[in-house]
Amino acid sequence: MNHLLQHRAHEAVVKIETARTPLERHTARQEGLSVKADLEKQISGDAALAAFKSAQPQSMAGVWKGLVHDRPVFMTGPAGTKITDPITLPDGSKAEPNPQGQIVVPMPLVAAMIARGFVRANSVITPLDTATPDPAHLQHV
Repeated sequence: MNHLLQHRAHEAVVKIETARTPLERHTARQEGLSVKADLEKQISGDAALAAFKSAQPQSMAGVWKGLVHDRPVFMTGPAGTKITDPITLPDGSKAEPNPQGQIVVPMPLVAAMIARGFVRANSVITPLDTATPDPAHLQHV
């Protein structure tokens, strides 16, 4: 059974169970019968009903369970230096710099890299000069 059909079956079951008004129940039942008919086209009748009732939510991209703890963090070199060569991370792996001179570090290694003097790229603050410059025609008067 493909994931899209399985997802539709799960949605239909949830809509049938959570319908409050007669119109919602009727619409949910019609949608459920439509999904059941599509299932019967792919597999036999009894198996289609069992698959319909046991359907779990699916996504075309997959299902994430729990939190994602290991997200990548971009870091720049210590004190304004540009990273040009691969850097050895605390776990022994190498991080290649991107064209902006940043490396990608796994979240668990960020504290160790900060201790080495590296800075999170999103925490770098560029001082902005808010003074309005003189127009070019007045600079040489």
